[in-house]
Amino acid sequence: MDRATHAHKSTNVRTYMQRLLPAVFGGLERAAPAAAGWWAERIFFTPPRPRLGSRAEAVLASGRPFAVPFGDGTLPAWRWGEGAAVLLVHGWGGRGGHFAALVPAIVEAGFAAIAFDAPAHGEATGRRTNLLQIARATSAAAEMAGPVHGIVAHSAAAAAVAWSLQRGLRAARVAFLAPAGSPEGFTRTFASRLGLGPASLRAMRLRAERRIGVRFDELDLRRLARAQRAALLVVHDRDDAEIPWQDG
Repeated sequence: MDRATHAHKSTNVRTYMQRLLPAVFGGLERAAPAAAGWWAERIFFTPPRPRLGSRAEAVLASGRPFAVPFGDGTLPAWRWGEGAAVLLVHGWGGRGGHFAALVPAIVEAGFAAIAFDAPAHGEATGRRTNLLQIARATSAAAEMAGPVHGIVAHSAAAAAVAWSLQRGLRAARVAFLAPAGSPEGFTRTFASRLGLGPASLRAMRLRAERRIGVRFDELDLRRLARAQRAALLVVHDRDDAEIPWQDG
């Protein structure tokens, strides 16, 4: 099957599921909210895997690939340039190649650009992950990269980076691109799209918090950022359709 056909079929499946799931979860809310919470939690921790465009693929091909030891396996990573590292941490459903536009500027400035695919993202193994796993993966990539001058994090990865900075990760400069400030807001958006009722959402959240071992409010970026000492730049589009610019 060629890529165009595969992409078309995948889009049709996603569209069908997006239309079907709210009706299914509406029924489960009345009949079996615990079952709805179990199913929703699995979806919640399963990131999408979008394909890269030709430009991003070309940039990845120009980098020096290496592997980041993580858990029982490794994560795919790439390095461009020399010097102190600028670590590029993609958001939920993203992948390292999505930073292709930043790589040339970082290299021209005299730094090494380092990108990686987080667990269950891109070419990395696994189907499900969470912010704490991404935080640990970020620290593992930083250790492999050598001295880290700066970190660029997109969307939900901002909270993962802030969590890691509180636990020993060091960087002189940090940039958050369209940061997702509150897991509460992200969860409400997720519940709305899935058609989760209040009982199902409570069940999902309890299961999710037990899985990761922390409460959602502990991952609130605004709370985490209070202890951050690295210089911070925040860039957020006021017309962002996914994450309110007020989070930034």
